Amino acid sequence: MPFPVDHTETLIVGGFAYPEGGAAANYVRGLARTLEVLGHSVQIVADGGLGIPQPDRSLSRYRGGIRHHALPPPARSRWRLINLARQYLGPGAATLRWIETLTPTPRLVFVYQAPAWFLGEIRRWCERRHIPCVGVVVEWFDVRHVRQGCPRTWPLDWLDSEWQMRQGWPRFRHVLCVSRFLADHYAAKGLRTLVMPPVVESESESEAQAGPRTPFARPEGLESSARSDSRTTDRTSLRLLYAGSPLRDRHDLFLAGLERLRRDGDDVELEYVGISREEFLTAGVAPGVERRPIWTEASGPGRLRFHGRLS
Repeated sequence: MPFPVDHTETLIVGGFAYPEGGAAANYVRGLARTLEVLGHSVQIVADGGLGIPQPDRSLSRYRGGIRHHALPPPARSRWRLINLARQYLGPGAATLRWIETLTPTPRLVFVYQAPAWFLGEIRRWCERRHIPCVGVVVEWFDVRHVRQGCPRTWPLDWLDSEWQMRQGWPRFRHVLCVSRFLADHYAAKGLRTLVMPPVVESESESEAQAGPRTPFARPEGLESSARSDSRTTDRTSLRLLYAGSPLRDRHDLFLAGLERLRRDGDDVELEYVGISREEFLTAGVAPGVERRPIWTEASGPGRLRFHGRLS
């Protein structure tokens, strides 16, 4: 992508929560860190939060060396329809008003996790000012995942998501994708694409401020797996931990990948925290999983472990 990178004023904007906000906040932080390494001067503008409380909202602050601005959410109404309209149409207006006050004007804008209306507004704003605008595309939800994750508003959430993926992002010139599948899809539509998986910092902000890193402390109830320090194989040794929302993800793909590694002889484990083996089966997130070899084999390469809820 032919973007200026020397001391470029770059914004990451969207309807996400920051600095607190789980996966979205962590993804944005990793993207910001990557851009800083490339020479950008980054600011994050969070116009959302889905009810997640943010410290010192409406204030511009530095956290971990990154300047961020958590814009205040609109006032809640006692009328549910008004709140829904604000949820889908509100984010974006406050961001644009805030960006208008910036001096100098940003030279590059990334848009992440924004409702469909927001996508159109920020893209048109950038086009009028000849500012490159990059869409950050991370997920394409199946309707069943939206229905399970948002049981009350899933029709609106699904329609908004589908419009983004099929109409919103294709109107951008550049998109940053987390997977080759998404990149190939939008490249076929004539967009310039770049694949960049989520970037996670090697140490937390508190660890960076405290000095030397301390050994990893396992939560109580999460038993450790015995491993030998001396290995006679040069195969990969890797432990993966899933601690997300099981209803939203493609666990059949996780397990298929784990089985492939297992067949190659790699020493890989996948552990689930927050859901038990029985709950995983009844949730129906990986149809036919009980027939997979990885489900029935309790030991050896490719182990699969469940820890349930931890206190």
